[in-house]
Amino acid sequence: MGQRIATKFTKGDRIFLAGDAVHTHSPKMGLGMNMSMQDGFNVGWKIALAVAGTVKHEILATYNLERYPLAEMLLDFDRHWSPMFTDQKPSDEKDTKTAAMFDIAGKFEDFADGWKVFYPGSCLICKPVSEAVARYIVPGERLKPVKLRNQAEGGTKWTTRLLESDGRFRILVLAGDIRNPMQKGRLETLCQVLAGQFTSKLSALDRYVSIPGCYDSPIDVVTIHSAPWKESEFFDFPEILRPFDLVRGWAYDKVWCDDSCIFDRYCDGTAYEKWGVDWVLGALVVVRPDQYIGWVGELGDVDEMTEYLDNILVRK
Repeated sequence: MGQRIATKFTKGDRIFLAGDAVHTHSPKMGLGMNMSMQDGFNVGWKIALAVAGTVKHEILATYNLERYPLAEMLLDFDRHWSPMFTDQKPSDEKDTKTAAMFDIAGKFEDFADGWKVFYPGSCLICKPVSEAVARYIVPGERLKPVKLRNQAEGGTKWTTRLLESDGRFRILVLAGDIRNPMQKGRLETLCQVLAGQFTSKLSALDRYVSIPGCYDSPIDVVTIHSAPWKESEFFDFPEILRPFDLVRGWAYDKVWCDDSCIFDRYCDGTAYEKWGVDWVLGALVVVRPDQYIGWVGELGDVDEMTEYLDNILVRK
């Protein structure tokens, strides 16, 4: 088996290679298809938004920065993996060999599926300088999928469906337990800052150019709180988190709850636990259009979040 990799994935900002054009290896485990699709997805949304004039062209350089190290990891794995299929062992050693193969495949599964990718720091990935407020929400990795309950009507949905890949960056307001008066005050302060009430400049939600023909803003805000579904109401949240549209009405799809649901066993109310977020204090998270985590902070870190977005999106 030949394991080969090109010297780089890009040439300037006009030529981008993906999949077998830049890395080849054995066909075992379907890794070539998985990695090729991830290559294409990574560069696809970046090119689309750059051509639309929504993001700065500098982000195109992150394609090679993010995907090349993964291709090297893949080839290194394949060099150790593929010989196991061709190495002829005596029959009394086959069971041991099979067990070893299952063990290796299990350890590598998260990487093969795109969950553990370890994107390095860049304009798109802001690595924390101190202990993160969300232990398992790591910038540079994909957001772990969980199922949430809609605050308005009680239905459930996976975050992979909720954070639709439509070109927008998502600000996840992990609001914590809003039954706590102090926490509700923090949330209201956050919303005032997001609305630009304390500055003469455009707010973080209004300062960037639109996605032409699609959305007025490249920013979408989704709120996920940790209070029990029956002990909170949709209208308990500030209006900026549930905006009103003259055509669509209230944005009922913008407020979600991390609570269990008796008719959906996958909605078990453990999102905050799986993300490593304090269920009272919450957190603030920016998720890229491809559902990779770009930035994480506390509810009060709006200035830092805005600085992160300013490095990516084109200002009005």
